Amino acid sequence: MYNKYFRLEEEKGFIISSSWERDYGDIAYNVLLYENNKNIADVIICMDETIKDLSEATQIKEIREYLENSFEELKSLPKLSKTSKLMQEMVDSVCVSEAQMCHVTNEDWFYYKETYNDIDLKSLKKEVEKYNLSNYLQVGSSTEEYVIVGYGDLPTLFNDDRSLSKELIEIESDTIQQSIQDEEDKKEDYGMEM
Repeated sequence: MYNKYFRLEEEKGFIISSSWERDYGDIAYNVLLYENNKNIADVIICMDETIKDLSEATQIKEIREYLENSFEELKSLPKLSKTSKLMQEMVDSVCVSEAQMCHVTNEDWFYYKETYNDIDLKSLKKEVEKYNLSNYLQVGSSTEEYVIVGYGDLPTLFNDDRSLSKELIEIESDTIQQSIQDEEDKKEDYGMEM
């Protein structure tokens, strides 16, 4: 399932690069979106926890359906490269956190001050307003106990375009489509619904 190209429409497709179970019980997928053979977005989508009990082919079918319905919305997410370095660091911190959150205490801020200052905090507050992130990222002042708190869904709100390949990719045949069709055929043979 991973690192294979799946076609959505003639000019659109996706690659699942990884997945993990989140503390919330749902499953997160890191997905690369393609249009006209160009990598246009690197996004994280979350699916209900029941997806992990499905076969690989059925998981891909569910993901494909989700992406068909939300492709335009996902490719329109704000580009992380256009945000401040502090915002990028908070998104990255949530991504790598086992608890799917991050917090910067006023003690931590002392170390952050080697790179950032109170002006950066003000800029981060403006970005929270601009992107309507108040439920996902809270920014206080350097004198408060928690200067910054980021929550688990924060990375799902951005296109992490910082390392997208600018080169065209050569699309291989959509081999997984055959395994999805094979599974559907098996279900029909046994009178089961997908």
